[in-house]
Amino acid sequence: MASQPQLFEPTHYQLYEISFTADVLQAKQRPRFNAKERRTYTPTETTNAEMQIAIAYKGACIRKYGHVVTAPKGVPVAMQVDCYTKAPKKYPDWLPKWLKPRMPFTKKPDWDNLGKTVADGLNEVAYWDDAQITAAHVYKHDLADKGGYIQVTLQFYLPEGYEFD
Repeated sequence: MASQPQLFEPTHYQLYEISFTADVLQAKQRPRFNAKERRTYTPTETTNAEMQIAIAYKGACIRKYGHVVTAPKGVPVAMQVDCYTKAPKKYPDWLPKWLKPRMPFTKKPDWDNLGKTVADGLNEVAYWDDAQITAAHVYKHDLADKGGYIQVTLQFYLPEGYEFD
């Protein structure tokens, strides 16, 4: 009996992995409502952060592949976001001295809002919709000397020889 062909054969697919850094650390803010115009809008700080993320992604794609890479509709995308924040000036009093330099940053901004800013900033740039993200990891790191930037890595597979529009 002949064996069935595999639906997903990694040997016939090319991994696209794009990593970039953006000098922005902005959590997704709640939408605002303008009563006079009777409409909702995204705050300017969030919109600016999303644009900076999109610009950083486009630059990384052009440097690596020579063009902007957008995952086609329906292609699953994996995303990792490393957020680097400034280390807190004061740690809780109950924390032992030896643990203070190793204590992860547990204050705002929240990890989910940081990840959402990145996901929304890459909509229609790295993928058509953030519903394509099937795996996401968001990490918060603190740095003693500086902070306020993110490092993002996206991964997805496309058939070998796939032609971008």
